[in-house]
Amino acid sequence: MNRLPAPPIINFMSRAHPAAEHLRAVFNYLRLRRAKGLLGADQLVKNLAFAGARLWGPRRTNGWSPLIATLAVTSRCPCNCLHCSEGYQGGYELPRAALDQTIDDLVNLGCPVIALTGGEPFFRSDFMDLLERVPASTASIIYTSGIGLSPELARRLQKKANLFVCFSLDHSEPDEHDRRRRRKGAHQAVLQGLSLLNKGKAELHVSTLVTRDRLQSGELSEFIRLTRKWGAACVQVFQPRPVGRLFGERAGLLTPDEERELFTIADEMNRDPEAPLVVAYPALEQPDMLGCCGGYARVYVDSHGHVCPCDFAPLSFGRITDEPFAQIWSRMRTFFETPGSRCLVRDHPEVFARAREGRNLIFSELSDPETLQSPPPGVYQRFNEKFYRALIPNLLLATSALPRFRNDPHE
Repeated sequence: MNRLPAPPIINFMSRAHPAAEHLRAVFNYLRLRRAKGLLGADQLVKNLAFAGARLWGPRRTNGWSPLIATLAVTSRCPCNCLHCSEGYQGGYELPRAALDQTIDDLVNLGCPVIALTGGEPFFRSDFMDLLERVPASTASIIYTSGIGLSPELARRLQKKANLFVCFSLDHSEPDEHDRRRRRKGAHQAVLQGLSLLNKGKAELHVSTLVTRDRLQSGELSEFIRLTRKWGAACVQVFQPRPVGRLFGERAGLLTPDEERELFTIADEMNRDPEAPLVVAYPALEQPDMLGCCGGYARVYVDSHGHVCPCDFAPLSFGRITDEPFAQIWSRMRTFFETPGSRCLVRDHPEVFARAREGRNLIFSELSDPETLQSPPPGVYQRFNEKFYRALIPNLLLATSALPRFRNDPHE
C-alpha cells in the first residue's frame, strides 16, 4: 500500500510532546482514510470542521454538548437477538413530539452526530420525518438490520447527505447469522440493503458483534474482508455486554487479552488495501486509549425515553417525556466531568447487579453513585480535554491511528 510521506513538521517535532502525538494521530487517521478511498475533499472538510468546532468552539458546544447521541426510535423489531440491549422493551416507541424536541435540543446544544436506532428503526412509520429533522450540518447514522428497507425508502435515503447507514451483521455464514438473529433471511436482508444503497450519498457500514468463537476460529478476519466485497466502507466492531437479554451473563464477555487481540486484527485489516476501514470499539475503549465516554461525550435515549450514558448502561438520569433533554443532559454531564477508564456496566457489577431485566437503575436512587466514577483514560490524560473531544466526533476514528498510553503518562 502506498503511504503518504510524513510532513516535515511531524518529523522534526519532539515525539514526546503531546501536540506532536496529536498531530501524528490526526495525520495517521487522514492517511488511513485516504488509503481506504474515504478521503475526498468533502470528507476532509467535514472531519476538519468537526475537529475545529470541538477545539475552538464556544464552551456551550465544546465543553458540554454530547458528541454522539443515539435515539432508540422504537423497540419493535423483526429479530430476536440474544445480545439486544433493547430487547425487553416490549414494542414500545416514543411519541413523535418528544423525539422532535430532543433532536432540536441536541442540534441547539451543538451535537455533531445523531444516530437513530431501535429495535428496527425502519419499522417506525414516520422514520423519514425524524431523519429529515436532523439538519444537513449534523451527521446522521442509522443502525439497522436491513429488514424493512424498501426500494422506495432506499431511493429517499440515497439523496440524504452527511449520512452513514450501518447494517448489523454477525457472521459471514448466512445460516449462522440468521440463527444468532433468530430470523430466517436476516443475512440476505443486509446484503440486499447494501446493494440498494451502494450508489447513493450515504457511507455504508457494517456493525458486528465479536464473540470468543469468532476470534478463535479466525472467522472475524475473513468476515471483515468479505464486507468490502458486499459494499461496506467500514466495519464497526462491538462486543457483548451483560445487559438486555444478556442481563447478568458474564461468561461470554471478552477478556482484556481478547479485547487487546482486536488491536492486532484491526491493525492488520487497516493495513490491507483490500479490506474496509475497521473501528474496533473494544480496543478503542481500553483504559490506555479512549476509555468510556458514556455520559461525558456519548448519550443514549431508550425507547421509553430514559436518558442513559450509553445503550449498554441502563442508568436513567431522567425521561424526555417528563422534562427537556437539555436539562437531563446538564445533570448527567455535571456528574461525568471526565471520561472514565472503566466500563460502567462491565466493571461495576456491584452497582448493576441490583438492576432487574426490563428496568433501568435510577441515578437519583443510587446510594453511592461516586462508585461509577473512575480515573480518566490514557488519551485524555496525555492530551488535554479539547484534543480528546476533537477525536470523538470523528466517528471513523480508526484503532490504528492512535497510540496507546498508560493511565499515568508520567510513569
